[in-house]
Amino acid sequence: MKRTFWKEAVVYQICPRYTEINGEQAPADADSVFYYYQELIRLRKQHPIMVYADYELLLPEHEYIYAYTRTLEGEK
Repeated sequence: MKRTFWKEAVVYQICPRYTEINGEQAPADADSVFYYYQELIRLRKQHPIMVYADYELLLPEHEYIYAYTRTLEGEK
């Protein structure tokens, strides 16, 4: 892949550590964001409640806490 100064400058503005944190290196690191998101996707596929359930706010008036329960077919 041919790189240009402009592309590197734009990427650097988004993430100054782009040479350390990138899509090419992520699969080599078991603790990378790549594997974290893979785990989240796996959980969503295994537990329909995470996707399709209704949610109920527990503290709707609280300024800083967003607490809720999810319910799907009687399961919480």
